Amino acid sequence: MNDLADGRRTLHRGALRVMLASVVVSALMGCYALLSEDWGKLEERLLLSTLSVFGTSMITLACGVAWERGRLSVVPPLGIALGLLGLVLLLGVIWTEPRTDSDVLWRGLATEITLALAATHASLVSIFGLKRRYEAVPIVTYVLNALLSATTLVGIWSDEVWNDDAFGRAYGALTVLVIAATIAIPVLRRLDGPALDPGRGETGARFCPNCGTGLEPPGEAACEVCGATFEVRVTTPPATWH
Repeated sequence: MNDLADGRRTLHRGALRVMLASVVVSALMGCYALLSEDWGKLEERLLLSTLSVFGTSMITLACGVAWERGRLSVVPPLGIALGLLGLVLLLGVIWTEPRTDSDVLWRGLATEITLALAATHASLVSIFGLKRRYEAVPIVTYVLNALLSATTLVGIWSDEVWNDDAFGRAYGALTVLVIAATIAIPVLRRLDGPALDPGRGETGARFCPNCGTGLEPPGEAACEVCGATFEVRVTTPPATWH
């Protein structure tokens, strides 16, 4: 278990370095495009490429944190893979501008991006560990996320459904519910956690060593999310006399 967690952290750190380098390069490209006096096709492609890299970086960061903490099994690495695949496809479209009368390419690209965003949203939700009395809230959010993603895919591949007012209203209602549930999770996380007890000092555990969830209050000896129990011991070296 520890070897697997260490491997995740090592991979995550390596990915973060690559992501940081790509963000720096993309930022320079974007600045050049925006500050260029002659706005043309090259500058447009550079700016779109910059935005694509930024979006992929956010997907990778969110999914990477969830993956490092061992949340949601294959969902976070799947989100990272979909994000990177989407970046490759977007850059290919931006720089080659394929000319085709078929809309399969665009529908496929929209499908890939939808799945990547769904995995990213689920990974973000999983990062906020809630106590057992609120454990149904993330589950409901996952279900709403899946329903919204499925509805989006139906809308991508079927133009006729948008002619139905009921479909549009249902889609809007699902979107509102997903946003509301997503906002409620960190709010519940903050409301459920009392302030730090000064009597515990600074040596108490602040995060669960098993799943990485923040402990509320810091210094607790059990994790409300994964159920692990642990003990923190602080030892000081004996005094030496010279």
